[in-house]
Amino acid sequence: MAVALIEHTVMSNLRREYESLGYDFYENPPAEAVPSFLGKFQPDAIAVRGNEGVVLELRPRSTDPSALNYIAERFEGQSRWRFRVIFYDQNEELDEVGEAENINVQELRSRVQKLRDGGEVDAALLLAWAALEAVFRAKSKPSISRYVRSPQQIAERLEHLGIVEGEKANLLRQSAAMRNSVAHGRFELRPGTGLIDVVLELADVLDNRRTKID
Repeated sequence: MAVALIEHTVMSNLRREYESLGYDFYENPPAEAVPSFLGKFQPDAIAVRGNEGVVLELRPRSTDPSALNYIAERFEGQSRWRFRVIFYDQNEELDEVGEAENINVQELRSRVQKLRDGGEVDAALLLAWAALEAVFRAKSKPSISRYVRSPQQIAERLEHLGIVEGEKANLLRQSAAMRNSVAHGRFELRPGTGLIDVVLELADVLDNRRTKID
């Protein structure tokens, strides 16, 4: 399997892991989101919850762990930050479609609604999109899930296929843009419930779909 696809699958699993624990997850984080003590080092991802954070780096299993010592040393005395390296097998056969087959959309819907009703609309939007992305991967043919990855790409693909149309398509595009803004630290933004509900509705539609998306 292509390295890029393996890394994408591993990163998707990490996102679900940390977001389920209440972290905000930033893949390829902007420079302003990276802890200043890392200097010019650009991590693959960071996860932040309150005043604590985790810096995440993906490397092939063949990598010499000592090659990252110069980064690990920068965490000495940094009590609020941890450094985690995830090693993956470049020859591993991951199932990018099957990985999300067991997602419980109704359970996620309840969690999203609880967050939304409690005023945590930014967290509700992120979790709603996590659900839609997972279902999209599960219901897509490998040739699609390999290249259609970002929220904007998913929104465009669903509109192109006629699965979402008109005003709902506009809402989904707005929701994707808002999701990315929030995910990159724009915490002052307050997503409207319509931007959350349209994502949940599409997750339900895809979850009940009998044929693969192509």
